[in-house]
Amino acid sequence: MKRWYLILAGTLLVISLIAGCSGPFASSGIPQNTPGTQGSGSTQGMVGHAGVPIASPTPQVTPARRAVLNLFDTTRFHWFDYVYSYGSGFFHVKKEYLSGDYQGQPVTVIQWTKTIHHTPDGPALDPVLVTKLYIDATGKQVGGVSMQIMDGHESDGPSAVDPSLDYLMAVNPDSAAISPAPVTLSVHAGTFTCSRYDLQDNDWHVRTVYTTPDVPVPVKVNDAELYAWG
Repeated sequence: MKRWYLILAGTLLVISLIAGCSGPFASSGIPQNTPGTQGSGSTQGMVGHAGVPIASPTPQVTPARRAVLNLFDTTRFHWFDYVYSYGSGFFHVKKEYLSGDYQGQPVTVIQWTKTIHHTPDGPALDPVLVTKLYIDATGKQVGGVSMQIMDGHESDGPSAVDPSLDYLMAVNPDSAAISPAPVTLSVHAGTFTCSRYDLQDNDWHVRTVYTTPDVPVPVKVNDAELYAWG
């Protein structure tokens, strides 16, 4: 069971879309914004794990760069769920924004839940991996915990998550290249006409992201498809 825990934990740490991440998807990365970090006049250079900008000189705000910085419109959703295949099964990765308390201070709880399924719509199998990040009012990660759940009970954990860990690998918005022709994609969440962006993370891996104004999160990131959001 410990082996599964390490595999799932390793996969979680290799995600990062959301517009630029390295979290829950085995081969997908995307950056993410939190409320207050949106805007076409942004001076963000690299986007960190909680969408908090890392200072850099003011860049030219190209359409591609603006789209990457706003891949996750957190004013329009509270959670999202992606699904992608592995071998003969499927992974679901759900991310939720919750209110909570950490060491006496109010925080935003960013919760990742990763589950294994025989089919995209089938019931979740054990084990379930849950990781929670605690973000204070300034957007700083002040703590975190990861646990494995079997039969509804914690089997390994909870274990602490290093607060200094850049949980979602940053991507460089200036590396974004947009494909001129729109692409029609059918995913579990529906059929959408999307723009395609190719961008690089800090390890020079290329992330292919498909977006549409109709959806507040990417429709697809590499092989990870949007299953639902709300």
